[in-house]
Amino acid sequence: MVPKKLVTARQRREGAKFFVEHGIPIARCCALVEIERSSFYYRSHGRKDEELLEKLRRIAREHKRYGYRRAWALLKRQGERVNRKRVERVWKEAGLGLPRRRPRKRVRKGTGTPLEALYPNHVWTYDFMEDATVDGRKLRILTVVDEFTRESPAIEVDRRMPSGRVIEVLKKAFAERGAPEHLRSDNGPEFIAEAIKEWLAIRGTKAYYI
Repeated sequence: MVPKKLVTARQRREGAKFFVEHGIPIARCCALVEIERSSFYYRSHGRKDEELLEKLRRIAREHKRYGYRRAWALLKRQGERVNRKRVERVWKEAGLGLPRRRPRKRVRKGTGTPLEALYPNHVWTYDFMEDATVDGRKLRILTVVDEFTRESPAIEVDRRMPSGRVIEVLKKAFAERGAPEHLRSDNGPEFIAEAIKEWLAIRGTKAYYI
């Protein structure tokens, strides 16, 4: 289906009329081209719309950042007596709407870690899960996983898990399994703490934040 923003109301009415001429019910035609039945029966107001259209085109040329609401407000200030909905209709039918701004591409910051672990101790991931005891008190569960073997070098549970405690868990896991080349995590405050960054750097493990 053609994106709606690229097709004017007039073109949609013409499309609906084409389907009607081939025996398709009007209600079904309107649904296919995504217009209301009232729009299907719409008839141009002729000369008055042409005059309004020329004024709107001039406004669009002179004020490239205007939408139909600001164009309507400008016409009112100039003494024009015109309905806002009529301005909206003529403006959109003429394709005078503002072009959509393209979103800026976000530059991904990271260490260039491979997307897939290629061997044991290549890429580990650590993250927090949460649970609660029967009295409603929160539990934090730190899980560490080797992405290649899918084994977990460490799982630690406590009420609180500040960065210092995270380092203690990693220290034990590194001693038992060796230090991984990369350690992947989100941007949680425990993981981006300077103490953890420095500790990992000393051991040659590259932190990678997603």
